[in-house]
Amino acid sequence: MKKVLFITVIILSLTANAQENWSFQRDKQLHAIVGAGLGAGLTQLMLSSDLGYDPIDVIIAPVLPITFIALGKEMYDQAIKGGYAEGADIAYTIIGGLIGSFVTYSINNRINNRKEKKKLKL
Repeated sequence: MKKVLFITVIILSLTANAQENWSFQRDKQLHAIVGAGLGAGLTQLMLSSDLGYDPIDVIIAPVLPITFIALGKEMYDQAIKGGYAEGADIAYTIIGGLIGSFVTYSINNRINNRKEKKKLKL
């Protein structure tokens, strides 16, 4: 087991050293984190509204506003900051949003199931 762990650490450190531009990697991570936060917040907003959304709708619906936010941010980068818009940034934001939405829905679903089980025991 120690050998496998050692080999894994060596391989990961070699791939980490192969990264030429760390800001590029960090930028994608930030896009995914912001997307996950937006997805979690929008999903929680939908779940707390008590309108009885379908589970698929709760997970997929936040994608549209997240896409608009990601597109707006990339247009801002290109027009105001003088940079360039990247499709990968938009994709990372959307994927992060889907992950945040799914995790939030799963946690809420698990909490609600526990509450229902406690009610049944009483």
